[in-house]
Amino acid sequence: VTRFDVNLKKSSDVSVEVYSVVGKLVKTIDAGTLNAGVNNLSIDASDLAAGLYTYTVKVGNEKLSNTMIVK
Repeated sequence: VTRFDVNLKKSSDVSVEVYSVVGKLVKTIDAGTLNAGVNNLSIDASDLAAGLYTYTVKVGNEKLSNTMIVK
């Protein structure tokens, strides 16, 4: 499980997309509408093969990407 915080300026719809190292979308998480402030999100990667993945957090028109390693 990968955990991270999302700090929102206002209540917003949040989703997370997980991509394989070759850019294939392997998982989509709809976090729903989150309140303003710090929100803790997690990605359960137990169904993914070991390797390097990129996850993209989408809040409205904004996106932020980071990487995670599944062992």
